[in-house]
Amino acid sequence: PACVELLPQVQLTPIAAQPPVCAGEDVNLTLLTPDSNLDGTFTWYNGNPNTTGTPVPNPGSVTPVNGQTFYVLFKGINNEDCTATQSVTFTVTPLPVLNTPPPLPPVCLGESIDLTILNSSITTASGTLQWYIGDPDEDGALLVTPNNVVPIGSEKYFALFTDATTGCSNKLFVQAVFNPQPILLSVVPEICPGEQVDLTLLQPSLITETGLFQWYDSNNNLLLPNASGQILVNPVSGSTYSVSFTSLTTGCSNSTEVTYTINTPPSLTQPTPTPVCAGTEVDLTLLENQITGGTAGTLLWY
Repeated sequence: PACVELLPQVQLTPIAAQPPVCAGEDVNLTLLTPDSNLDGTFTWYNGNPNTTGTPVPNPGSVTPVNGQTFYVLFKGINNEDCTATQSVTFTVTPLPVLNTPPPLPPVCLGESIDLTILNSSITTASGTLQWYIGDPDEDGALLVTPNNVVPIGSEKYFALFTDATTGCSNKLFVQAVFNPQPILLSVVPEICPGEQVDLTLLQPSLITETGLFQWYDSNNNLLLPNASGQILVNPVSGSTYSVSFTSLTTGCSNSTEVTYTINTPPSLTQPTPTPVCAGTEVDLTLLENQITGGTAGTLLWY
């Protein structure tokens, strides 16, 4: 007579019901692999392997959708006909809905912005909203004082909202909007020794935009205009004055410096006119070359 060895029935421990996961969240199915009373192999499937289920390529990282069921198929080592399955179904919670906020008020370079003024327009749901510089999922840094942030360029500020009920999070980002900084042109004024100048006459050469000018001397003392609106100074060689301009359109400011060059006065030589008789008419212009040495310029007689 033939002897038949009866293998024990496969017994798998049940897989516990899983808590809801947030949409887009990865799950490691291998952590849910049950224990077996027999030696064998486990394979995870998307759907029932006895019907249309397909093997999961990477069971260590899957992103389930709501109601999706995964099966794990066990096959015994000694006899692959000894099989058993367990399944787990996931409930997926939608991410909180965030509204696109209005643009931040434009700021001047170096000014601060208050990101928290956008909170109520992003969501009114119960939960926690935190601000980051950079993507919080890619090493973004938490902003300790989001109500006082000084943007420096095109960096992105992320609002991360975590729903108090579901624990799920969602995010969006905003960027600062900058008003243009006034551009002040360079001027290099030249004057003669001892000449008094009005600094306000340089203003149209610096910028044509309407705004407020403030002038300062080399000791940073504010120079105030006189009753006629003039700012009169007596520069010497190398005298430098600082000027600050604030645009009336944007409120943004910029500053520059103006340095005066003192020209060397022309050298004149005492002429030696030829003696003439009384009453003789003379041409003074004949002396001009003696006086100026031929230097180009204008000579006026009085």
